[in-house]
Amino acid sequence: MRRALWSSIVFTALLAGCSVGTIDAADYRQDCVVDEDCVAIAPGEACAPCRCESAAIHVDDFDAFRADLDAQVCLDPLLPFAPDCLCAGGVAVCDAGRCVVELLP
Repeated sequence: MRRALWSSIVFTALLAGCSVGTIDAADYRQDCVVDEDCVAIAPGEACAPCRCESAAIHVDDFDAFRADLDAQVCLDPLLPFAPDCLCAGGVAVCDAGRCVVELLP
């Protein structure tokens, strides 16, 4: 009984220290004047084994994006390898004053 209680306490403490979240480009600046203002990011589930650069944010917010991503605590996947990620190629551009990812042909 004591071992089960201790295991429950440790498990709860581990869960409390884990944060798994979703990264959303809308949480960062997306305004721009020129293409160089923009940088591509991979939004979505922070701990997903396969993440593709499908959104863009202002380059001045990239450090904040990286800090938010680095703050996530991800449990290792049960698989011994990550799946092959088939991401469409794209580039961050400024389109009508907003950073977006433009897919390459």
